[in-house]
Amino acid sequence: MKKIPQKKMTKKELDTMQFHSDSDVKRYIGFVTESHRDEFKVLSENIQGLDEKMEQRFGEVEKKLDSHSEMIGRLLIDVDEIKSGMRQKIDREEFTKLEKRMVALESYVFTGKAKSKSR
Repeated sequence: MKKIPQKKMTKKELDTMQFHSDSDVKRYIGFVTESHRDEFKVLSENIQGLDEKMEQRFGEVEKKLDSHSEMIGRLLIDVDEIKSGMRQKIDREEFTKLEKRMVALESYVFTGKAKSKSR
């Protein structure tokens, strides 16, 4: 390993250099430390505020998701009921009777007079 030669300082360079006492260095380090603590405290408060906002928003989203899940469940049940109801067919004769009854009811509701029964 090569040794790197040290540059020797001249007396003039040594005289122009500023030396700080131990108490000056401690005071400076204390100031820097205190400054960083304050900045970290502000940062911590900001992060805590964001955390609270996020928890609130996620709570709202979870409530909406739960209500949507319930609605989807109800829709699935209704669709199953409709499907099973469509499987039960009626014959033409029953449909014709029902149709005649509906015409009679509609004419009574709209005109106030019942049509004569023609079967």
